[in-house]
Amino acid sequence: MPFLALVFVLFFNLHIGNGFVYAAEPEVSMAIDKESILLGDSVILTITVRGGDFLEPPEIASTPDFDVRFRGARQESYSSFTMIVQGRTVEQKQTGGGYNFDYVLTPRRAGTLQVPPFPITINQRTYQTRPFTIQVYDRSEKSEDIFVEVFAAKHEVYLGEKVLVTVKWYFNKDVDSYLMNVPWLDGLKNFLITDPEPEENKRYYRFTVNGNTQVLATKEREFYKGQPYTVIAFQKLLTPLAVGTYTLDPIFLRADVVTGYQRQRSRSIFDDFFENSLDSFFGFGGSAITEPFSTRSDPLVITVREVPMAEKPDSFSGGVGVFDFRVSVKPLRLKVGEPITFTMQVVGAGNIEQVKMPAFPKLEDFKTYEPESRVNTAQKEGEIIGEKIFEMVLVPKKEGRFEIPPIRFTYFNPRQQGYQTIQRGPYSVVVEKGEVEEEI
Repeated sequence: MPFLALVFVLFFNLHIGNGFVYAAEPEVSMAIDKESILLGDSVILTITVRGGDFLEPPEIASTPDFDVRFRGARQESYSSFTMIVQGRTVEQKQTGGGYNFDYVLTPRRAGTLQVPPFPITINQRTYQTRPFTIQVYDRSEKSEDIFVEVFAAKHEVYLGEKVLVTVKWYFNKDVDSYLMNVPWLDGLKNFLITDPEPEENKRYYRFTVNGNTQVLATKEREFYKGQPYTVIAFQKLLTPLAVGTYTLDPIFLRADVVTGYQRQRSRSIFDDFFENSLDSFFGFGGSAITEPFSTRSDPLVITVREVPMAEKPDSFSGGVGVFDFRVSVKPLRLKVGEPITFTMQVVGAGNIEQVKMPAFPKLEDFKTYEPESRVNTAQKEGEIIGEKIFEMVLVPKKEGRFEIPPIRFTYFNPRQQGYQTIQRGPYSVVVEKGEVEEEI
């Protein structure tokens, strides 16, 4: 889309110190690609700088009305030509060259919004821009042919409990191009956003959202309210870091929907798309006749609660979910100076990564070493399942018969709305005299 040039008066402060004089000022211009958009869409602001050496991207801060994200830099090449008249060089000219810095401006509300003046520093000189206005309309078309849904495996979770969020784009029409903005994907206050483990029996593709962010997505055929759709879906794991009620803003989708073709196609655009990657799924040989379409999902609300503090046992290890606890002690008969390995395994569904090692009893007759841990996780039916293994090595200092007290693992079960404790042990260990006594 051609850029709509905006005329700016650029004021600059020339900083001169210690006798240093800067070279000629660079030529700076700015442009935006749209002056009016729908809420959820974005504007591309481009700062063009000609003159000077390699430049760092100017820093532009977000404003009360716009989120600002740096999209990337593009370098223009120089071209030169020489005018020769009757064998004489009359004029030599050089055109082009410089850098284009692109920024994505996403409005936070509808209305007539102003991007206020802001300073940009280029080659140690500060330029002050003039404000410009963008009209943001709050409307979203509804269609049974193309729509976006967002689902949460749970809408109420406890602090530390993971929630799987699934985004699905349903369509039964051909699409020539698209833009999808997921406002919370690049950062959500008080949440850690990670990727779930890919499932072995699914095929994944690269799918671009938020301008330049790639996610792993699947393509499936699905019936929704009795109608067949092609569905592009991707998932994210949200781990809450603070108690509260949070709203995930609606996902915005803009697409050019194909209404016809100027010449016959031999195959669907989605054939090429799914044979290669989602990056290339739009773009095919025929000339399509399209109409613009936009839509938004509903917002998603997640409530995060604290585990009950008054009832929390001292043995609580931070686990929220449904778990089992297993302990293996090997060997139970050994000599002084030989190692015993305690293997403690927490298995189940929940925040398995955040589980801490259960409290281990203090043993005066054994030398203890720092425990090691490892974790393995997978996704099954919207839940994170896995195991976390703690290994601790003990070395007896003297011979005798010893009893190692029970080990307790306590977790909070959200299904039962209460704490549960699993106890393993005690364990009897027989230590025989060794060839060399362990130092006490």
